[in-house]
Amino acid sequence: MPLFRTWLVADSALALPGPIDVNYPNLRARITNVHGAPTQGAPLAHAGLKFQITTEAADPREALNAAPNLIYPTIDLLSIAHVAAIDEPIPFLTIEWEPGVHDRPIGQIFRDIHVSQVVRRPFRPDLFKVFHRRFDILDGDARERLQRSIHLFRRSHSERDPLDRFEDVWGGLEALNPLLIAKFNLPSTYPGARCPNCGEQIQVPGRSSGIRHAVLSLTSAVPGDWKAITDLRNGIAHSLKPLGPLSVEADRLLPILNRALIAGVLDLAGIPTEHHARSIRPPLPIARGVSCFVTGVLIECPLSMLDIDGPVPHFKVSVAEGVSSGDPRVPGTRKFTFTLSATLQAFPVPGRDVAVETLVHKDPEDEGATLDLTEVTVAVGDV
Repeated sequence: MPLFRTWLVADSALALPGPIDVNYPNLRARITNVHGAPTQGAPLAHAGLKFQITTEAADPREALNAAPNLIYPTIDLLSIAHVAAIDEPIPFLTIEWEPGVHDRPIGQIFRDIHVSQVVRRPFRPDLFKVFHRRFDILDGDARERLQRSIHLFRRSHSERDPLDRFEDVWGGLEALNPLLIAKFNLPSTYPGARCPNCGEQIQVPGRSSGIRHAVLSLTSAVPGDWKAITDLRNGIAHSLKPLGPLSVEADRLLPILNRALIAGVLDLAGIPTEHHARSIRPPLPIARGVSCFVTGVLIECPLSMLDIDGPVPHFKVSVAEGVSSGDPRVPGTRKFTFTLSATLQAFPVPGRDVAVETLVHKDPEDEGATLDLTEVTVAVGDV
């Protein structure tokens, strides 16, 4: 597979004295400071770190998708060595870096391009009133555990890594576990080793029977799902598999665990069953705008023209907004049209085969309740 160089940025409390290079058998990385806009009479303000990694990939999309996981070990080492926070790295640009190639693919991600309309779920006063009333009468351990569970569930929505989301949701289910065991009279121990004196089997405290009940009895999951979940949990806790396959499995199983946690909260909080269908659904992530993925090919661009510390070819994207249509009171009728234009910037070589793929945020569970950004026209500027 060809080599790709991919650029990422991250907010960081760590500042470097200058560029540093880190090399692994399958990865080369250069890390530099990012500086913000200067203020009058003051030096440039440190604004984070920029990572340039070179590794093999089939195409620009694969290079951008793989980049964060490849740089995580280096970021983690920098963070622990200096005991300083470094945020999640955000990939934004990749270029084929293969020597001897003259026409090289380029790919760039634009996130949260500002538009005046974004997808949001509407406030439901009747549903919130039910939740508020039920939680208001809870007290003691039940209230604390339910609050802890929904706090971890909310936090999971902001995590980018599937393993981090899994750990948050599992932690939320662990908070519910004792409550579910008590309510449904489930086993709270598991058989351990036999006593060396009398030979009787010892019952060891601690069991996930409440979580199992939430997965299998409160949702539509099957026993095979529970086995896959416990295998994943053991794989993470005891390092039984590489993190890559575990991350893929976590992404596959998270929808089941999300439903189980919501169902457990609804049951334990005493939310009437007529409200369950409106609550047990996929989380809606925060969309601050429209995202897009731009690809193209740089023509007659040998590697000698690309300076890793200098300006590199990239795209500029602009949005021309259209108008809303439809009746907001009628579900499924609201549409919004806008035009995206992509132009190759800051480099003397031409491009070809430029394409813009819009990554529009939608709510599949509630399309009619909010604006539906489905009518999209893409215009590509001169390159």
